[in-house]
Amino acid sequence: GIDVQVHETALQHFNALTDHALKFAEGWNLSAVTFYHLGKLGPALGALEHVLELEPRHFKALEGLLFILEDAGLFLEAFEVFQMLKAIHPHAEILSMVRKRLNAKTQGQAL
Repeated sequence: GIDVQVHETALQHFNALTDHALKFAEGWNLSAVTFYHLGKLGPALGALEHVLELEPRHFKALEGLLFILEDAGLFLEAFEVFQMLKAIHPHAEILSMVRKRLNAKTQGQAL
């Protein structure tokens, strides 16, 4: 559909951007978001890895990593990323929502 076309076109632009600006963390983050929307989780994780190598405290990249881990059922890993997000921005609105979701999915397992 049109959404896939838009994402594929965006991805071409982001790939060109990251090819020419390897140290531009936000370009890698936008690539990761686009890969995620296309259902390409491996490339999304690869792009997030680049972001976090360049900027370990990149909130949106960590948030994206958290969602991918959560979707994959890797709740302990997701909780570790949650803790990193909390350390960076303890009052971010998304944290209470994520905490409730993780608690529900793990049903009180020791996180």
